[in-house]
Amino acid sequence: MSEIFNESTLDVIVRAYAWYLFAPVILGLVYRNRLNRTQKIIFYVAILSALNYWLGYFIAKMFNNNLWVYHLYVPLLFYFTWKIYSQELKSLFSVTFFRVILVIAIGFFVVNTVFWQPLEQLPTYAIFSMCMVFIIWCVSYYYSLLKQTQYRSLEREPLFWFNTGVLLYYSSTILLFLLVFNILKANTEANFIASIMNALFNLVLVTAYLISLWVRPPQ
Repeated sequence: MSEIFNESTLDVIVRAYAWYLFAPVILGLVYRNRLNRTQKIIFYVAILSALNYWLGYFIAKMFNNNLWVYHLYVPLLFYFTWKIYSQELKSLFSVTFFRVILVIAIGFFVVNTVFWQPLEQLPTYAIFSMCMVFIIWCVSYYYSLLKQTQYRSLEREPLFWFNTGVLLYYSSTILLFLLVFNILKANTEANFIASIMNALFNLVLVTAYLISLWVRPPQ
């Protein structure tokens, strides 16, 4: 294994990510009185991400298997993200369309847990489906920006930063895990490198949350 992609590197990145998760939570608490609707939901997503990691960490320490936490995390994350894009993409998709997507997604998550991947397994089918929907929403958001004729300062738009982080992270999740882990199953070094890259993209995603809460959107 290379000097860069080794167990020590992964351990350092994971530890950094674990504590870095608190950065957007703390910032959201400091700026809670000036957050707009989108930023408030991003703040909830940041809290949910921190809770998911630390709850999973302590449960793994006590009971070894913590995968059931993801069966709760995925539907909650999907719902909060759905609330953001159902409002921001209403010029492209109808309210009914988003409601149907929510019902189908939550129904699929439940069916997946009950019949296919029980609480003792990682809900990879649900995660993959969520990733695909998020990517479609992210691309749709950029498309909606291209259709606008009015000038907007995107660096001050919370959703622009959130959307960029979400697109980078969930695109990488599909490429790294579904491609590397499924095609290169026997190549343990490739799998280890994929784990490190995923940890790095986790840092990118949290940074996107942080910037989204930091910027002051135009009135």
